[in-house]
Amino acid sequence: MNSEKLVFSYAEVKNTKTTWRSSWILDFESPWSIIQKFCHYNSISFRQFLLEAGNDNVRKLKGKIGQYHKSIYNLNGLDDNIVKQLISFPLKEKNEELLDDIISPLYNEDFSLYQYFSTILRFCPLCLEKKYHSTLHQFNFIKRCPFHQISLFENCPECNENFPYILEDNSFSLDYRCICGFEFSSNKINPLPSQTFRPIIRAQDLISWFSLKKSEINKVRNSIIFNENLVSNNDEKKSFKYDLSFLLHSLDQKYMTATIGENYDYLEKRLVRERRRKAKWIKSVQIYEHTFSKEDLEDLHEKSEKVCSSIARNLRNTTLKCHRGCIVELTRYREEIPNNELCPLSIAYTLWRARLQRFNSYKDVDNEGTQPFFREYIYNYGFPVDQYNFSNYLSQLEYGEIFPENYSISKVSYSWITLHLVSELILAEFYRCLEYALQRRDPPKEKFSVNSIYSLKYFPLLIIRKEGKIFKKIRKDTPELFSLLENAKKNCNCPQFTERERRKRKKARGIYYKRNPFKEAIDNM
Repeated sequence: MNSEKLVFSYAEVKNTKTTWRSSWILDFESPWSIIQKFCHYNSISFRQFLLEAGNDNVRKLKGKIGQYHKSIYNLNGLDDNIVKQLISFPLKEKNEELLDDIISPLYNEDFSLYQYFSTILRFCPLCLEKKYHSTLHQFNFIKRCPFHQISLFENCPECNENFPYILEDNSFSLDYRCICGFEFSSNKINPLPSQTFRPIIRAQDLISWFSLKKSEINKVRNSIIFNENLVSNNDEKKSFKYDLSFLLHSLDQKYMTATIGENYDYLEKRLVRERRRKAKWIKSVQIYEHTFSKEDLEDLHEKSEKVCSSIARNLRNTTLKCHRGCIVELTRYREEIPNNELCPLSIAYTLWRARLQRFNSYKDVDNEGTQPFFREYIYNYGFPVDQYNFSNYLSQLEYGEIFPENYSISKVSYSWITLHLVSELILAEFYRCLEYALQRRDPPKEKFSVNSIYSLKYFPLLIIRKEGKIFKKIRKDTPELFSLLENAKKNCNCPQFTERERRKRKKARGIYYKRNPFKEAIDNM
C-alpha cells in the first residue's frame, strides 16, 4: 500500500499514485462515504477532489462551486472516467442502480426521484466509527440502521449541528471530525477501513421492501402519501414521520378507515348530466371531466366549512363535554376571570376556531356570531386551514401531477380526497392549539397573528390510494398525539372542572341559571 500524499492533475491522472484499494468499497455504501474515505487517506479536501476529478464545467471554475455540482445523489460535478480511474469503481452507475432499487416502488414520472431522500447526512454512529455510511441511511422511510438496528442520527452529539449531504468541507473534516472537534472515527482505533465489517441487512421491513410483488408495487405507486412538503411553509423545519412498517402494513389494509367506490359511477354520471344541462356549450363528457369551474371550488369551500363546524360540534360533545361552560365563560366573561383561573381547553378551542374560521375576535366564537358581522365569509379565505402551500397541493391534485399520468381524477374523487385532507389538517391544528394552551396558560389576544401557531406536528400518517375505481383512506395517529392527550388529561388543571365549582362561579357573577333549592342547600353547606 502506497502512503504518499495525493498530488495529481487531470492531465496526469493515469500516472497518479494514490492510497486506495477497491476492496475498501462495501455493499450499499454511499458515494459520500466512498469519496470521504478516498479524501481521508489521500489528505485532500472535497473541493480539491471536485476540481481535479470534476467534469469540464467544474474544472473551469475559479470561484465557489455551486450546490448543483456538489450533489451526491446525481454526482453532477464529477467526470465518470476520471473517478473510475481513481477508485477503480463505476461510482455513478452503481449509485444510480442502488437508488433505483430503493425508490422504485414509490417512483412515478410526475415526482422527483429523490423527494424521499434526506438533504442532510443521516448516519449510524457504529457504521461511521468504521468509516462507513450507506445510501440506505438517507432513505427517509428508514428510521433505524438496517445493519445495527439502532436509531439513526441527524446531528452531531456534541454541538447538535447537522451536516448537509453534499460534497463540501464546511461542517465535516477529512479525519471524520465535526467542526466542533467531536471525533466520529478514531485513527488510533481504526487506522484503515475495517476488513471484518460486512453490511448485512437485518431489518425485516427493508427485506420485505426489496421483495415486493408487482401488484404490491402498483398499489404503492397509486398512492398519495401526505408528507409535510405538500402543505407546509417552506421556511418551517419539517419532519418525515412515515416508516416502512406503516407503508407495508397499509398494503394489508390494516389502518383503512374510509373508502369511496360503491356509488362512484352513479355519482360521476349524475354530476356530469347536471352540469351539462347548465352549461350547454360542453358537448363532450371528457372535456367536462377536466373542467373545474369557480362554482365547483366555492361548493368545495362550503363543504369544508361544514366539515369544520361538524368537527367543532363533535369536540364539544366528546373531548370538551365537561368544559363547555369554560368556553362560555371565556368568550362572554373574560374580563372577570383571573388568568390563573382560565381553562386551557377553552383557550385551545376558542383560539383554534377564531384562527381557522376567521372570527373577528375570540369573544365571538361562542356568541352565536353569524356572517358577515362577526367573521369573514368562507369565500374570502377559502379552506379553513392555515397552510400556505395548500393551494399548490390542490393544483397538483387537480391537474394530475400527484397520481401517475395514466390515472385521471374526477370531481367527486377530487372533492372526497380534499375534504378528508382538510378534516385531518383541522384536527391537527386543534391539537397544536391545545399544546400551546397547556404550555402558555395565557388567554388569546384580541388581535393575534394567524402564524403564531404553525406546525403539522400532530398530523397523522395518511395515505389515499386508488385501486381500480375505488379510493381508500389509510391513517394512523402519531405517538406525539397520544402523549399530548395524556398530558392534557394529567395537567389540564381546569379550575372549574366540577359542576359545583361552576355553579358557585356563575352565582358570584349573577349569571342566570334555573333555581334548584336542593342544590342551593348543598352549596351553602
